[in-house]
Amino acid sequence: MLNWTALHWAASIGRTDMVRFFVEEGGMNPGVTTPNGETPLFMAAMYNRLETLEYLISTNVNFDKRGIFRISPMMWSAHNGHVEVVKRLLELDVDLNGVPSISILRDPSFSILSVSIQKL
Repeated sequence: MLNWTALHWAASIGRTDMVRFFVEEGGMNPGVTTPNGETPLFMAAMYNRLETLEYLISTNVNFDKRGIFRISPMMWSAHNGHVEVVKRLLELDVDLNGVPSISILRDPSFSILSVSIQKL
């Protein structure tokens, strides 16, 4: 949560109106990253903000970007059980391979598919 921009905060709480304002009126880059490599789309996926996610997708941001620990928006949304976000990201043909590099998640069984099956 440290070093989030206003755009990250707005995306995390589902304020699509503010996200749109920051991007379209404020000239903020919708692909801006935190020091951990997380974009506003990452926040929308993590916190189940489907409307905000849809807007950010429309700006052509990288929906498959992984953060510093190689965790993707799809991984977080699957881990948190956000079915509609997972479905939407699947429509975009996200990468379903890869395992995070963070030590507690390095277990090969922590893949997007395994987490999805457990949570969904």
